[in-house]
This record gives sequence, C-alpha cells and structure tokens, in this order.
Amino acid sequence: PEVVDAEGTIALTLDYAIDMPASEWPGGEVLEKDMATRVAVEGEMRRAHAAFAAGRDGVLGELRPMMDHLSASYGMTPEAFLDTLYAPFVDPSQGFALRPFDAEQARLELFGNGRLATLVPSPVVFENSELKETFAPDLFYWRDGSGTWRLID
Repeated sequence: PEVVDAEGTIALTLDYAIDMPASEWPGGEVLEKDMATRVAVEGEMRRAHAAFAAGRDGVLGELRPMMDHLSASYGMTPEAFLDTLYAPFVDPSQGFALRPFDAEQARLELFGNGRLATLVPSPVVFENSELKETFAPDLFYWRDGSGTWRLID
C-alpha cells in the first residue's frame, strides 16, 4: 500500500495470475519482441477497443471466442456473462466509461514461452471517475501457423 494524499487515501497495486493453458492457443508461433509484433498487437487491441465502444453486440461479435470460453467456465451463456461479470465493460449504468485508446506508454510483453502477447499497461481501459477506479479486460493475442492473429480463448 502507498499513501497517496494528505487525507490518508491508500492506493494498492496488485499482481495476479491468469491461467492461460496452451490448449487455449494451439500451435501458437513463438513471437519476436519487436516492432512488427507490437504493431500487430496494437492493431488487434484497437479492434477490441472499437468492439467495446460499440457495446454488447460489438463485444459479442469481435470477442466471441473469448466470451464463449469465459462464459462456459462459469456455466453461463455469453450474453448472461456480459450482463453480470463483464457488466462494467458493457453497461453504462455501472458508471464505467471507455477511455480513448492510448498505447503511447504501453510496452509489448510476451507470455506463454513467447507465444502470447499483450500491451502493458493496456490501452483498453474503463474508468469510473466517481469511484476513481479503472478496469482493463485481459487481452492476450497469439499468431497461428497461417500468420493470423487470434485472441486467446
């Protein structure tokens, strides 16, 4: 914890682990941590940002493989999953607004023995100005044998 103001407000930064089994990115190529990979991942994250900006239908359309997998792990339909666990990302009444896409300060990070890529900090961020909280969906990408970028299921 870190005291961030004179009133004793405390900020916490937490690390957490995400289970990303190799079965979720079968045959993923080993990626280079270079500008070409960064540009590709940034482009994919722009598409995800546009999907969130479009609302529920955009998320279901663009991020369907991830939504199918996540919702099934909770025994829910993708629609029910969006309305409950992903509500801050798709329901404006939750008080979270999508920030403009900004990857300027983000750095490319590789995971999964170099087969998964994302940008850190995420350029896809939701903010609740009243609560002073931010959320970013976990977006990890891999490239299959044909060179097509895919979102981890």
